[in-house]
Amino acid sequence: MCTLKKRGNIFILTLTGEGEHRLNPTLLDSIQSSLHRVPQEATASSALVTTVHDKFFSNAYDIAWAQSSDEVKERMILMDSLLHSPTIAAVIGHASAASYTLAFAFTHVLLCSDRGFLYMSELDINLVVPTWFMAL
Repeated sequence: MCTLKKRGNIFILTLTGEGEHRLNPTLLDSIQSSLHRVPQEATASSALVTTVHDKFFSNAYDIAWAQSSDEVKERMILMDSLLHSPTIAAVIGHASAASYTLAFAFTHVLLCSDRGFLYMSELDINLVVPTWFMAL
């Protein structure tokens, strides 16, 4: 689901494969597993850049996963807790809904001026936005 490569002092975490990279514990666990290597190999001047190969940086929560259980609220809380990671997000595709949240969970967000966009569709469908996100 993702790869981590080190080039000099820069780590590049890439969400791999085609598709929308919808956010669910499987994808986030893959990201976290890759990130566990960073502290062991980092130097004082290291940086982490996150990017993708395909059209979508990430296209929101995996709603199908969230709704496949009676514990929808608990699954959404779990997802919110997994989305806190200070790094650099290189958003070179669409980042909508919860993926917007993912992008802004990073310390810095870089967005291509010629493709992709950030969009928070939760506001259009009247979903409750978490208090911690509103503080951003």
